Formats: sequence, C-alpha cells, structure tokens
Amino acid sequence: MKKYLFLIIATLFIVSSCKGKEAPPDEPAPLTTNIPGVGEVNIVSDDDEDIYGDDPYIEYIDGDAELDLVQNEEDFVVTNSFLGVTFKIPEGWFYWFMDTDNLRADPSLTLTEDKLSLTQDETTGEIYADFFDIGNNDDEYSDGHLGIAARAVRLGGMTAEKYLEAFKEANLMSDAVSLVHEGAAEFNGVVFTRLVFFVLNPYDEYDSRILDTFSIERNGYLIMIKFEAWASYPENEREMMAYMQFYVEVR
Repeated sequence: MKKYLFLIIATLFIVSSCKGKEAPPDEPAPLTTNIPGVGEVNIVSDDDEDIYGDDPYIEYIDGDAELDLVQNEEDFVVTNSFLGVTFKIPEGWFYWFMDTDNLRADPSLTLTEDKLSLTQDETTGEIYADFFDIGNNDDEYSDGHLGIAARAVRLGGMTAEKYLEAFKEANLMSDAVSLVHEGAAEFNGVVFTRLVFFVLNPYDEYDSRILDTFSIERNGYLIMIKFEAWASYPENEREMMAYMQFYVEVR
C-alpha cells in the first residue's frame, strides 16, 4: 500500500475550528461543476499519521477511505461542488487512496459544507477534507513516477497567504528542504499559488525529489494539489502541467 508523503507542518499553528509550461495538444473534454451552500460540519480525529524523525515528510492516512492499489480502466470525473473543484482521473493511472465522500461522480451530492468528510490532524491541529492519492504508474521507485495528492485545508478565518507563509517556514526548518520557486501559475483562467520545494536525499542525490504544490482558496478552504517527482527526471514537469491544465477545474 502506497502512502503519499505530504510535506510536514511540524510547527504549524493550531487551527481553532480547526508560467505553467505548454501542455500537450490533445485536450480532453472540458469538465463542469458548480458551488453553492454552507452548513454544519462533522470532524473526526486522525491518529493514523506516521512521523519519521527529522524527515521533512508526514503521511496522512484515513483508514476508512484507504483502498488497495487499483489501476484505473477508463477516465472518470469526480467533483466537490461546495469547494468548486473537479478532477479527472486518467485512464491507466493508479490510485492508492480516494475519498469517496469528498469527491463524487454526482456533483449534487457535495453541494454543501455539511457533506464534507473532515478530519483533524492530532499533530498539527489542521482540519482538512482529503481527496485522493494517485500516480502515473505503480512503481514509486522508478524515476518516471509522478505522484499526485490533493486535499482542502480549512482556514478557520486565517488568510491563505498567512497559512502558506507558515507552511513554507515549517518545511524549510529541515536542512534537506529548499524552496526553489514561488509564484503564480494560471490554468484555464484560474490563478494558483505555486510553491516548489527541492528535497535532497543526502545518501543518493539522484533520488532527490521535487515537491510542487498548487494552492487556491475556495469557500474558506485552501485547496492544495501536490506533485511528487524525481528531480533527476524533469520530463515529469510536462506531465504535471498537463494534469493541471486538462484534468483540474476550479471555479
């Protein structure tokens, strides 16, 4: 079972309520979604994460939503209407995790906040709605492997800018992590905040990684889409940008 590695936010505050590159020419059919409604939410505690000493990563696993490794047989589209985000999972890709409460094929089932399945991380105090953990192949140790995970973090009245500043500072506490890019990236008329971290493997530099994150605020949550790729395999950046361009829609 693959467990997607998220950047650790070890010292992050407790939340009280808790030039993309050119993409390939073959554009899939456009996605659609909508965004009404706000309501009460239910929050459960997450006690399944594992922290690896000084490693700059943390794992978030929702035991009720875990799935065995599955290869996707055809493109399918899932939506969270309250957060205004739609994802397409490409044919032939693999997924290790899919939260079927927060992403539905029927957009009408996720119209309001009370439909969110929220978890509170016991370490950081973050409240979040998990989405998925997918990859373009089933071999995490191949240099062509691109992993993608997505979730929405509840801001609890905090600005997205303040959250991301704390996010950066916490990650940069590790000597193995450096911020190599910060800026805006526009896809389909929507502007995301892009942060790119380089994670050095001191024992094997070829196995150093790039963590590329795209974030945007919607309805009091920060949607975060995170890509993990080998720094030694820059071809993955093209596939990453193609995914953001053609398989993600935020309204």
